[in-house]
Amino acid sequence: MKIPEGLAQNQVRTILGKRVVCGEGRFFEINYVNSSSTGHTITVEQRNNTGVTGPTANVSSVGEWMHIAYVKDNEQLQSSFYINGIQQTPVMWNAVYNFENTTNLVAGRSACDGNGRFKMIGDMDDLYVYGRALTGVELDLLVPFALKNSSISDGEEIQAGDVIELTFNKDVIQSSINTTNITASASVSGSVVPVLTSQNDGIVVSPPTTGWPLNEDITISISGLTAANGTIMPDTDLTYSVIADEAVGLILHYPISGNVDGAIGDIAGQDGTITGALFAEGVDGDPFGALSFDGSD
Repeated sequence: MKIPEGLAQNQVRTILGKRVVCGEGRFFEINYVNSSSTGHTITVEQRNNTGVTGPTANVSSVGEWMHIAYVKDNEQLQSSFYINGIQQTPVMWNAVYNFENTTNLVAGRSACDGNGRFKMIGDMDDLYVYGRALTGVELDLLVPFALKNSSISDGEEIQAGDVIELTFNKDVIQSSINTTNITASASVSGSVVPVLTSQNDGIVVSPPTTGWPLNEDITISISGLTAANGTIMPDTDLTYSVIADEAVGLILHYPISGNVDGAIGDIAGQDGTITGALFAEGVDGDPFGALSFDGSD
């Protein structure tokens, strides 16, 4: 998500929550606030009838896209935030707590609107919900690649929707780098047609609209580059193993794909509905790839 700069101070705004009514029962809420004392902070409020304190994380990337993950880990008896794949200080528990209730999962507002809560202001890209606590390594694979400073290493596992950013050393390459230099193929289903976007130092390789083929090896081939001394540079192949989302317990996925005021969701039986939000540019540059929340209905 992206939290804008210049928000009014000390107004607690809800990102995501599952709360029946204000102040009662089991629930959880992920909120953020531009605090006059601690700055931009993301918090979780959790309740198991008697209440449980959730983790807190300070946000330094105000005005920029960031990947936020909240993990409730019953085995480790803790909950914590991961910001751009980096774990923040966890909160430890002394028992396993159940926050489940029968209401819907809601983004952008709280059951306590007008009673200490404000509607969300900011942008949101894809929303994922998993049925178990992901590890730090698994979460790092989910971080949108535009937010990372280095390339995904050759041979790593990737998700079906991962973007691969290929950065070249332009000091030693004479020829211009363009989309004709990059091709992709799958080990079982053959050629795939990625979405290629030029950038200053290389190429961003995004999966086709259907995603990288699951449970296959994807080979990204780089060819046709000329070195500064005029010689043809050797072709290079990078291979990634695509793992199915289901392999890491995915139970909800709400992609933002140009459908406002309508149903979303690509997990059978788990559709959601968007109302009142506007399109915004997503992490991958898609002008309809995110939703913008303005703090009103």
